[in-house]
Parts: sequence; C-alpha cells; structure tokens
Amino acid sequence: ALVFCNTVVVGNLGDSPLFHFQMREKKLTKRTEDHTVAGVLLRGGMITPEMARYHEGKSRLEFFAGADRLPKDPPIWDFEINSGDLLLLCSDGISGAITEDQMASILIEPAMDLERRADALVQASLDVGETDNQTLILWRHGSCEEVAELAEQQAEFQSLAKTVKMERPVTINTNSDLSQPVAKHNDS
Repeated sequence: ALVFCNTVVVGNLGDSPLFHFQMREKKLTKRTEDHTVAGVLLRGGMITPEMARYHEGKSRLEFFAGADRLPKDPPIWDFEINSGDLLLLCSDGISGAITEDQMASILIEPAMDLERRADALVQASLDVGETDNQTLILWRHGSCEEVAELAEQQAEFQSLAKTVKMERPVTINTNSDLSQPVAKHNDS
C-alpha cells in the first residue's frame, strides 16, 4: 500500500487482506479481495460470506504473485483515508479466524494503543483455535501536516547527524504511532 497524504493506493494478490478502519464512522471496510477459490466463488455469487469462511477452497490460492494467469482486472484499489484512521494488513490466520465485527470491536477500543490492539487481534484468533500463523501490520494515519512535520524533524536530525559526523543514519524515536507501525507475527 502507498499512502499519499489522504489517499491510499493498494494492490494485492493472495489471501492477506487490507482493512481500513474509519475512526469517525466506526466502520471497518475490507479494501482488497481474497484470491482464493472460496473468494472467487463468493464474488461470483455462488456462495455466501459464511460459506466462504468454511469452504474447502478458503486456503487454496487462485491468483498469486508468480502465477501463470492473473485476474482479468488488475487488483489495484484506491480510497481516501482520514487522520486517526487505521490500516490493518493481516494474514488469513487472523482474517480467516475472526469475523470483521470481532476485528472492529478490537480496533475501536480507545484505551488501547496500536501494540495492544495488535496483540488482541492475535489473541482473538488463537482463542478460536486458529492454527495458521497470525501476521499483521497495524498503522494509524496522521494528518498530512503531522506526517510532513515528522519528515521535517527526521531530515533536520539527519542533517545534524552529518554535521557531527555520526557514522550511521539515526532514526528519531518520537513514540508516535505515525512513525512506527506495529508488526506482529505468531507461528502457532
């Protein structure tokens, strides 16, 4: 996914979806499609979302990077994002184990920082007996001004580092969700 100020452009092949949680609307939207046999059947109207969750083809990929054939329409989407919104990229060990309503109930929790939300998503999938790996990246979007300010601070600090002849680049730790997305991986 690429984020340009308040626009996200995402492309995907496979079964690791990108979700967008809109904080203002308290709404979770799946922004990509699963390229599994079950996903193709679901989009074709041959099975219901509930059937797709348990279909024998839910883990068999129809399209993936390096496949001999690819989807007719390029799997690229764009959408608008607001300050405070969350992006969740996760493996099917999470998206296939818990429902979107369960994900949303974790993401909406105001008392949790990104790290605790990520931990809660992994734990929720383990709690339902998921044995596949749980891998995710959770990121909070800031305003264009916040992102520009962080980039400016980083550039100023790098300039200072060169002035005092530091041997390696240094990253500012701002303790901000904007500069440090949370990544989690769990092999069950």
